[in-house]
Amino acid sequence: MKRDWDLIREIVVRLRDTDQLAPPDVDDYWTQERIRHIKLLDEAGLISGLHFEQEAGELDQLFYWMPRPELTWAGHDFVEAIIDESVWTKTKQRMATVASGLT
Repeated sequence: MKRDWDLIREIVVRLRDTDQLAPPDVDDYWTQERIRHIKLLDEAGLISGLHFEQEAGELDQLFYWMPRPELTWAGHDFVEAIIDESVWTKTKQRMATVASGLT
């Protein structure tokens, strides 16, 4: 799976603004891609309050439940750094340049 930086930004901004990871009443919101990105954010120390389980089997799906998800100190710093749209665009361009040099 490749990281989707726009999705990552959407998740942390939503959590900061609403204290929720998902918009209400959206049935197809919880895709495996979205859940795996939430897990990446948890592993990076940007969000906390989540518990993950891997369901072994044919689909090898990842599930989680959240007593109370919240941004960590580092998560708040991350959101502050990327909240401005022009800064976000420049950040993504820079990440793409750095990533292309790694191949």
